[in-house]
Amino acid sequence: MPFERFFHKFYSADTNMNNLTDFLKTGILYENNSGKIITVNQYFCDLFRIYLNPAGLVGKDSSLLISIISNFLITTSESFISWFNKKDSSDSNFEIFIKDGSVLRCTYIPVRERGRLAGHLWQVNNITEEKKHDRYSRIQRELGFSLSSVTSIDEALRLVLNAVISSEEIEGAGIYMVNSETGNLDLMISYGISEKFRGLAQSIEPGDSKHKFILDGKSFYGPCTDSIEGHGILKQESYKSTGVIPIKNNFRVTGSVNFVSVKTELSNELIWMLESIASQIGRAISRITVQNSLIQSQKNFILLFEAIDEFVVIIDSCGKIILTNPAIEERLGLTTDELRGMPLLKLFPPRMENESAVVVDKILSGLTKKSNLPFYSKKGREIPVESSVVPGMWDHKSAFYTISRDLSERKEAAVQLKKSEDRWQFALENSGDGLWDWDLTTNMIYFSRQWKKIFGYEDNEISGLYDEWINKIHKDDLSNMLSEVEGHLKGDSSMYKSVHRMICRDGSYRWVIDRGRITSKSESGVPERIIGTTSDINNMKDYENLLTESLQKEKELNELKSRFVSQTSHEFRTPLSTMILSAEALETYYEQMTKKERNEKIKKIKNNIIFLKGVIDKILDISHINTGNLKIKPVAVEICGFLDEIIKENRALPEILNKIEFKKPKSKIFLHIDIHTMKGVVNNLIFNACKYSQNSFPVIVKLSIKQKCVVISVSDRGIGVPREDSEKIFEPFHRGKNVGNIRGTGLGLTLSREFVNAHGGEITFAPRTEGGTTFFITLPRKTVIT
Repeated sequence: MPFERFFHKFYSADTNMNNLTDFLKTGILYENNSGKIITVNQYFCDLFRIYLNPAGLVGKDSSLLISIISNFLITTSESFISWFNKKDSSDSNFEIFIKDGSVLRCTYIPVRERGRLAGHLWQVNNITEEKKHDRYSRIQRELGFSLSSVTSIDEALRLVLNAVISSEEIEGAGIYMVNSETGNLDLMISYGISEKFRGLAQSIEPGDSKHKFILDGKSFYGPCTDSIEGHGILKQESYKSTGVIPIKNNFRVTGSVNFVSVKTELSNELIWMLESIASQIGRAISRITVQNSLIQSQKNFILLFEAIDEFVVIIDSCGKIILTNPAIEERLGLTTDELRGMPLLKLFPPRMENESAVVVDKILSGLTKKSNLPFYSKKGREIPVESSVVPGMWDHKSAFYTISRDLSERKEAAVQLKKSEDRWQFALENSGDGLWDWDLTTNMIYFSRQWKKIFGYEDNEISGLYDEWINKIHKDDLSNMLSEVEGHLKGDSSMYKSVHRMICRDGSYRWVIDRGRITSKSESGVPERIIGTTSDINNMKDYENLLTESLQKEKELNELKSRFVSQTSHEFRTPLSTMILSAEALETYYEQMTKKERNEKIKKIKNNIIFLKGVIDKILDISHINTGNLKIKPVAVEICGFLDEIIKENRALPEILNKIEFKKPKSKIFLHIDIHTMKGVVNNLIFNACKYSQNSFPVIVKLSIKQKCVVISVSDRGIGVPREDSEKIFEPFHRGKNVGNIRGTGLGLTLSREFVNAHGGEITFAPRTEGGTTFFITLPRKTVIT
């Protein structure tokens, strides 16, 4: 039977009609084709503030009822009456806004009897809370998108405050943040709060009871009673309730959102929105702090790059210049635009084109890291340099960093030395370099005062014996230095040159470069004398090491960033897509869905939110470990009972289908551990063992005592750890090549290792002969927390 005929027959019976209208939580108005009211229920009258007996309205013209309703509407009466009078063969809906703030949804349904229009049915539902929930959800969702792109904490706080005060239930609000230097809770931003009240609450010191209450991390929503400081001012300004929601970062309170309201009772939707907003700002501040630290590191690198006095040139894998520092631009007379994109070959003299091409090819192929090719200025001047080449990365691509020292002064000194053997004149021309004169016939060496000064010695503290010189050279550099000397004495090289470390008077070592040449030989051609210089290059080595270290760190950071983007984008995409689809389904088909179907969609959204929160929490834990903010709070724990409780919780999880066996000693074992972090470690190993194992194989947890240690092992019969992944399995965002489509972030084992290390223990793993893997957590009986 069609719905319209069923409804008409149902309403034809007085008993049925009364039973239905008395118990429905939907406003019902039913009239015939003549506009006469057949029935109207009490709920309909209550929704529209009609204080008449519904029974007394039966038989009345419906236009009378509509004229009464129009007086209570924010919606224009004409548009509502027009909609009400538009009675045709199709269903329609209309939202009505009541002056007391309520929102009603009216639905018109034509009722038919044997194909003809027999009457008109209106159903009215109160959707005020639904509208409010939708609005608060939209505010919270839009805030999340906005916070994801801001890079300033002040901007993030402004966005949060705007979101809080956008609720019609809140009149004024402010955000407090913990001052890292004083410990005070300082009011960072506020709206709708009088100057008088702001002056009272501008800063909350650690001794204040409000300070302790906020840092305890518990939310408060309640009336403005006499127990609240400043109640008199709040009462004067007609505020009736107030609230405090803590802002947390990895379970640590870093601030709070405070608000006041003229309403006595606050809606659950508002409380839910405020809790979500506080959670969002905590995560956003942590992200912005980490990003700003990275930006500062990059600024420091650029500052060093621009300040270094040596020539620095960065080239790509094709030998073209990417970037140069100001020193090379100034001394070669070339602009930044002229240098960018220029082949490195063009920096060398045209007369040495063939030799330069060979050296550049060796640099790009990694066959050489040194070059003595001179640079060629725009005015045609050759600048002698000594260059070192360091491979690295630039903008995620392979690059080479060349660091060149200007040897112009050194070359000039060599010319002067060739003209005259006057060692004092030589020393003057080479100010800052030490002079030495080695008599090969007596094996005695003369060292100038400047040479001794380089290493912190007084003039009378060096005797000039050959052995005394040799013994001051670092043992790791001595063999190469002697080889260079021997090669020059044999005639294999035109000049002796050696870079090595020399011990100073205070016991430290300095990097120097020695250069020397045979100045006299016997009649038979045997060398008799070598004169040379010693140059202090310790600072250059420091710069070189610093640049190399910075480049390596940047390379590691880029690799980590790449793995992070790849892994998290994959892990975020699926749950976000699922959440969007579920939300769109709820938005589009909400009325057609059953309660069970709605709950299933909501549950799916919640589960994916929990998963994404877990991913973000792990990333934040990694951030706190890297910044040294990991806090361990050990307490005495009976470890058998501790593990029993964890295993019991895992067995109850619906996704854990494997059998979990626990092998433990009979005696009780007490350890001092941080319950939160160690529970996370054991949970991660058990969950991984189940996730990567077939359901038919049990997971075995074993507790054993070995001398001064306690060992917790988790064994599975899963897919195992490939040999090529064994060295990287604990690195952030690294996952084995054999995991396939199994969901994971690559952070669990990284966090587990850091948490166990913080307890003075270690975590290892080994393959099982029957297949699978066993992970071992080894903790000292007397745990030393680091």
